[in-house]
Amino acid sequence: MRTRYEIEVARLKDGRLYLRAFDEYWDGVKTASLDTATKSPTLKGDAALIAALKPVESQLAQLKPGCWYALRMPKADFPFGKAIKLERIPGRHMVYNKL
Repeated sequence: MRTRYEIEVARLKDGRLYLRAFDEYWDGVKTASLDTATKSPTLKGDAALIAALKPVESQLAQLKPGCWYALRMPKADFPFGKAIKLERIPGRHMVYNKL
């Protein structure tokens, strides 16, 4: 498994979640906001980040503010394949450290 994005989650004043994703392939930062107040969470922001999160959409409602997550995909599909796992990590560049 390889990590494409490391995502920091924060809560905005209006209740939405703010996702700041660090792209491990292009070395850039993408952002999005997630509205969890409705039955199906609504994601708005950078189109590339939204497309990357689409395969793990069912896991988005479980995101917690103040936590970091790694968006993982198989090594053979890196960097442009579909993500298959969104896992919680202790912090940036700590994918292999245990919580």
